[in-house]
Amino acid sequence: MKTAKSSGSARMQSLRRLPRERVAGGLTLRFLPVPREPYRVCLLHEALPPFSSTPALYHRFTSEFVFVLKGSATAYLDGRRARLRAGDMFEIPPGMQHQFVTRRSGVSALSLFSPPLDPRKPDAFPGTDAGTGARAAKDAIKLERA
Repeated sequence: MKTAKSSGSARMQSLRRLPRERVAGGLTLRFLPVPREPYRVCLLHEALPPFSSTPALYHRFTSEFVFVLKGSATAYLDGRRARLRAGDMFEIPPGMQHQFVTRRSGVSALSLFSPPLDPRKPDAFPGTDAGTGARAAKDAIKLERA
């Protein structure tokens, strides 16, 4: 069997060695290395511990595609409640407010963003908390090195 000639070499990295960014609510993000060109995407590993919630937010320009790796969470997508489990996939289009809440188990997921997020200035804006109805604080979506 003939195979096509490769245009590059495979790169392997350990997720554990990538730097973590911490967001309010206990959410940690790891930006996975994906070349900007020709892909125009950003790939993140996201982890939310048990009994936590992300800040409510939305993206103005970015679509987010989420694949749940393990655990479970409740998602609030534009006010609609959805239960998420390992193996679930869903899309969050630009402008859709979203928030995630965990109970006894935490949750981890891979999220693909297109166009790519800039970690220095992410396309993330405060939304309204699904539980309290309060507006999320502007600094709730600020990234901090973990």
